[in-house]
Amino acid sequence: MFPLHLTGIAEVLVTVVIGFWFGFILEQAGFGDCRNLAAQFYLSDMRVLKVMFSAIVTAMLLVFAASAIGWVDFEQIFVPPTYLAASVAGGLALGVGFIIGGYCPGTSLVSSATLKLDGVAFATGVAAGMFLFGLTSPYVEEFWTVTGALGRLTIFDWLGLDAGPIVLGVFLMAVGAFAAAEWAERRFQWAKPPVSAAANSRVVLRAFAAAGFILALVAAVIGQPDAERKIALQKARLDATIQSRKVFIDPAELLDLMYNNQVDRILLDVRNESDYNLFHLKDAIHTTIDEIDRYWRPRLTAEQVVVVMSNDERDAIEAWKHLAISRNLNAYILAGGVNRWCDVYFAGNLNVPGPEFGSQGDEEFRYADAFMKLRQCASAAVPVGLNIPGSPGTNIDVSRPDQKLVTLRQFTPKIHLLKAVKAPGGGCGG
Repeated sequence: MFPLHLTGIAEVLVTVVIGFWFGFILEQAGFGDCRNLAAQFYLSDMRVLKVMFSAIVTAMLLVFAASAIGWVDFEQIFVPPTYLAASVAGGLALGVGFIIGGYCPGTSLVSSATLKLDGVAFATGVAAGMFLFGLTSPYVEEFWTVTGALGRLTIFDWLGLDAGPIVLGVFLMAVGAFAAAEWAERRFQWAKPPVSAAANSRVVLRAFAAAGFILALVAAVIGQPDAERKIALQKARLDATIQSRKVFIDPAELLDLMYNNQVDRILLDVRNESDYNLFHLKDAIHTTIDEIDRYWRPRLTAEQVVVVMSNDERDAIEAWKHLAISRNLNAYILAGGVNRWCDVYFAGNLNVPGPEFGSQGDEEFRYADAFMKLRQCASAAVPVGLNIPGSPGTNIDVSRPDQKLVTLRQFTPKIHLLKAVKAPGGGCGG
């Protein structure tokens, strides 16, 4: 499924090509002349609204229609995190600058590229403003990064609706805005800018409107894929990853992770509640697949290491699939489940199979009777001792003499720390 993930020279070339054509189209639309942009505020030339709305709506229709039929995975598309307070303050500043100078940052660069002195002056002012903001940003950092921070938020997430009806509503709103803009241009002809806009062919406009309406209906009628449909669409990739066993980690590696305070780790236990209450690993959170879809998946980030576990592997594999369909989540499975963990750290059997060997159990907790007889939390919940690959002998925490001695178990590290993928801003704001 799309989108493609480009790196290195390919990413640079694609960025340059898109940037060139973006600037070229803005120039051809007349956005390199501040008089055309200023005419927007006099309602005499609405080319800014027309061009920008056309571009936004076209991209929206193509993305969500393709997502509805399974060609594009929307969760793999970067959506800038929402900072509400910063957006309101920045929008007001941008609007005031636009009214005074006749440009926004993006259009000032287009104007500068054609050697217009007012565009160069505006772009210079933008650069100076960025420099001054950089000097003062440490004093207002909390306002920009904390106040109103809502993460990756979309309108349909906010309303709790499928994206389809929202897409159809935005398309109809755009058509209405386009019609209102053309009415305003006829009504306020006395303030026409020096460079007139190109005449729009009614046939072409109707054809684009009809095509857009069809795409909006596709997105609304079919709807966006739910988790189960996404898993089905990505079945080949997910099955190949499971069969390679590269996301299964040894109990010893998980123990090492539990002692690593440098890593933001999330342990998700998808067993039934009675088994969880009877015994669970320290800091493991009981959850369900429904909660993974509804709560965890939208909130987890690439910087976090997520480990899912069940009594054996079957339920954990299903839970992992619901995480793996999301964008850049770093999720793993406890090989052999809680049963294998207890084989090592409760029964003391260091010769159990490694993560390259799966568990064929039926998700029954084999140690239920043993833990029912205990009156306190077993030392297996958080065994003492770090598991360092290649280190022989034993390791005991002398500050915890009441805890059981844990013999070191060697493992091959599988966990790789990821960094969240950042994307530059775009559009008129640069």
